[in-house]
Amino acid sequence: MSCHDIGRGMNSVTEVVIEMFDKRELTRTAALKLFTALKNGVNWCDGNESEAVESIIDCRCGKCLKKIKKNEKLYDIFKCSMFVTGKPWNIMDNYEGDYGGWYFCKDCFDEIIKEITDGKIAGEEARRYIEENEDDL
Repeated sequence: MSCHDIGRGMNSVTEVVIEMFDKRELTRTAALKLFTALKNGVNWCDGNESEAVESIIDCRCGKCLKKIKKNEKLYDIFKCSMFVTGKPWNIMDNYEGDYGGWYFCKDCFDEIIKEITDGKIAGEEARRYIEENEDDL
């Protein structure tokens, strides 16, 4: 059974980190490192990584941390894991950088797909896969 309290506790820190980032009290690099530490911190008590960064997951890009406008789309990188790697959940294993959530703006999504596939799959292909299979993913 998962410990939701630790994720909720970590998310309260996520809210402070993003507030400090927005006020330019933290760099993007520092914020991303802290988000990675927060997601890893839930493992001390069988928590869920998603709960640790819940307040930013669907409203900001997980890499550039840009606030997403209503007409913009975020792409859930895990929804194309089977397409990209042939395996269900390990898509980010080959990504070396820190990231907040796993929803990314178009540009960051394309950049990450290119990096983790060594350029073998274009971000556009992965985005199209997600869009065409949204209901089944």
